[in-house]
Amino acid sequence: MNNKIIPNEPVCDIFFVNETDVQRHELYLAEINDQNNNEIKNDKDNKAEKKEKPWRNILSWVMTVFLAFVIAMLINAYVFRASKVQGPSMQPTFYTDDTVFLSKLPYLFDIPEQNDIVVFDSEAVPNPLDPNDTSYTKRNFFTDIRESLQYNLITQKLFSQGIEDKYWIKRVIGVPGDVIYLNDGYVYVNGVAFKDTHTNQADPPDYSVNRLFLKEGEEYAVIVPEDCVFVMGDNRNHSSDSRDIGFVPINAILGKVIVKTY
Repeated sequence: MNNKIIPNEPVCDIFFVNETDVQRHELYLAEINDQNNNEIKNDKDNKAEKKEKPWRNILSWVMTVFLAFVIAMLINAYVFRASKVQGPSMQPTFYTDDTVFLSKLPYLFDIPEQNDIVVFDSEAVPNPLDPNDTSYTKRNFFTDIRESLQYNLITQKLFSQGIEDKYWIKRVIGVPGDVIYLNDGYVYVNGVAFKDTHTNQADPPDYSVNRLFLKEGEEYAVIVPEDCVFVMGDNRNHSSDSRDIGFVPINAILGKVIVKTY
């Protein structure tokens, strides 16, 4: 008997697929779908990161500059600061336009010693004749930082920022507890004549001239109070110092002179 093909009837191949094959196919499609989704997500993340990266770089740069600026201010205020000498009060040790470098580090945990040369803020010294004086500047951390920016060699050169009437440079003669008086052309500290080896020998000190705060004579002896020092210029006859303005608070001292240049 011959096989017959019935006209106009579709011819179909029938495949029998077991359940395991179907599951494998579904897993394969799921893996491909996951890969496509991950690629799309990565593309979006890369685009977002590219947009954010410039801002991150700018922020990092700003933070670096800010940190460097803060460190520079602290160094200038407390570690190593330059200042120019103005006036004849410290001759022959210093002359006008000499540059000195000072540091406040020696006084962070200790007090000034006799013969230290210091720079201090004259506006932070109270009136010795008025025990109730409150007009003087009370210095603190923020004062140090602000003035380290306002008064320095750069501002002096660029803006002619004068500080000769504000910052004074003097030698420490007496420290807390010392008894100071002037007699017969000498400065006495605790009853012992101070060795004036740094004074202007061409113009010997004349202590007979009455000053605002300290006059010549043992009967006018003063005691240096706690947290203060007694200072004088090496050019005694041409120096306004503790003989006029009284005791200098240690808090008013900007630093000890540690280096001198010409």
